[in-house]
Amino acid sequence: MQMPATRFDYFPLTGGLNLVSPPLSLKPGTAIDALNFEVGIDGGYTRVAGYERYSGQPAPSDAQFVGVPVTLSDTVEVGDEIEGDSSGLTGTVIKVSEDIIFVTKATAGFTVGETLLVGASPVGEVTSAALLNGGAMTLAENAELFALAANVYRADIGQVPGSGPVRGAYHYMGTSYAFRDASDGLSGKMYKSSSSGWQEVSLGYEVNFSNANTSVGEGDTLSQSGVTALIKRVVVESGTLASGTNTGKLILGTPSGAFSAGAASSTGGGSLTLDADAVAITISPGGSYEFATYNFTGSGQTKRMYGANGVGRMFEFDGEIFVPIKTGLPVDTPEHLATHANYLWASYKSSVLYSGVGAPYNFTAIGGAAEIAVGDFVTGFLPVVGGDGAQALAIFANNRTHIVYGSSGANFNVAMLSGEAGGRARTMRTIGDSFVYDSLGVRRLSTTLNFGNFTQAQVTNPIRPFVLARRAQAVGACVSRHKDQYRIFFADGYALHISLNNQKVSGNMPIKLAHVMNCIESVETDTGDEFILGGGTDGYVYRFEKGTSFDGQAISAFLNLAFAYQGGPRIKKKFRKAVYEFSGLGYAELETSYSLAYASDEIANPIAEVIESPSRPVFWDSFTWDSFFWDGRSLAQMIQKLDGSAENISLILRCTSAEYPSFTIHSAIIHYTPRRALR
Repeated sequence: MQMPATRFDYFPLTGGLNLVSPPLSLKPGTAIDALNFEVGIDGGYTRVAGYERYSGQPAPSDAQFVGVPVTLSDTVEVGDEIEGDSSGLTGTVIKVSEDIIFVTKATAGFTVGETLLVGASPVGEVTSAALLNGGAMTLAENAELFALAANVYRADIGQVPGSGPVRGAYHYMGTSYAFRDASDGLSGKMYKSSSSGWQEVSLGYEVNFSNANTSVGEGDTLSQSGVTALIKRVVVESGTLASGTNTGKLILGTPSGAFSAGAASSTGGGSLTLDADAVAITISPGGSYEFATYNFTGSGQTKRMYGANGVGRMFEFDGEIFVPIKTGLPVDTPEHLATHANYLWASYKSSVLYSGVGAPYNFTAIGGAAEIAVGDFVTGFLPVVGGDGAQALAIFANNRTHIVYGSSGANFNVAMLSGEAGGRARTMRTIGDSFVYDSLGVRRLSTTLNFGNFTQAQVTNPIRPFVLARRAQAVGACVSRHKDQYRIFFADGYALHISLNNQKVSGNMPIKLAHVMNCIESVETDTGDEFILGGGTDGYVYRFEKGTSFDGQAISAFLNLAFAYQGGPRIKKKFRKAVYEFSGLGYAELETSYSLAYASDEIANPIAEVIESPSRPVFWDSFTWDSFFWDGRSLAQMIQKLDGSAENISLILRCTSAEYPSFTIHSAIIHYTPRRALR
């Protein structure tokens, strides 16, 4: 009797997570549940990259290890500090084998024959040349050693000093900055990254002035009755220096004494009137920070950082000089800011303000500033591009969206884009098109030639249950330029990666972090490097897309693919094997399983157990999982044995590790033999 031939069903893994479509309408490469995978920029599903704590000190992901062959004469423990008695080299022990010690924070320069010391006690002798990143017996052990070395460097990186969550983190002109409340909770503090960790930024002093002449300049010395101070910044808030009629403030270095109200002078013939003594600049505690980098002049040296936090004044910072900005609001605590069309924009409740053109310190009407009322509490801004390529600014409120058209205060025109849909604070981001998170999910603002120049569309409909469960939990969003993604972060520790391909959404995938973020920002440097910084509720700043773990904790990832029926939803098949196509840069191990006939209990499926997922229960088969061992080739095929007959099959993969670098599963091929039709 002639038996049916084995057939092959190939399908790419694509489409992301879908929680709402009927099973028969799903393509076989769609995920019906997933965690810690994202849709890859070149297709397939990619296990997410790690993140690690950050302060400017040596990064854990850059750690290396040295294998030192030894003959031991005494016990050596993990964590011991060893030293070569003749070379003077030192290192931290991360693993001890029978005839080799693995150390980090060391070089491979240990001398053959020298005695190794722990403290002052000899513990062994070096028997042959030490090997940088060498000496491991297997690829798995090599991955383990890199992770152990990373943990040693990780322990050196501390929290941002202070108390409470990190309230803001931003990368500006080669340095990262973080904001956190002081230990007593009575003020906010600003810190900068350095090779020795977070260092507090001195904010300087400020003093109000009036009627300054043009000779009052930055770098001059302010003098009054023998009291002096260095003038760091002249901030004109109304009028001009040229007219001699003006008000503003000076940003000063530490004064030599106390100034008083009255006339003062500066080197070079400057004259002005001080309102009172100079006071130390302070930051209010609390708040949630937003940032922008912008250049309001034609000079390449005046690209500056701007910030707002909702509890104090806006500010400007150039890497050295911190300038509080006065808006004139009755309660001068702007909640949101933007830089657009050479104006600095700010909002407080339902009011929107913009400065004078090219004058971020001047919020007076005579200086060109103005106020716009939008009728609802503003939640943020986003510069966008209209359908004709013209500049525009989106103003989001709780339940409204407005678009500001025009190029200057002379022709700004505010039009309502939506009277029902708005956006959550700090979720407005642009990556090609503009994206914002509201109560129904993530909306996309795309340019169009139709009236109004913009269309709106929900892009998270396939994962509505996940989104609706977190409708009020968004803490911020960012983009990954290198991966073409919009990412949103939630207060329960979850995140959502929305991947794009040629400006089309290629899939949504949920992520579960090991730490809860309180804020998130993404900045691309002038050299093309990308800094995605998250401020944790635990006081650490984390840099994303770094390392093989979630700051030392394992990344637990799984995929549960849609039930594939090989073109015959009512034809029973004998399933024989699945072949997966992998790519990546390092060693990894995966476990595989499968489920038949919608996990029906009417066929010989093993008893299933329920494991929590971010969206709905996943049924993992309880029989022994097959294991994949992937050795780091750039492209490989892996085979999973299948055994069972049913009308459809769902492939399941999982990986839990703090050691494996990111990898991508591109496609699957199912080997099967057709049987009879279901009765």
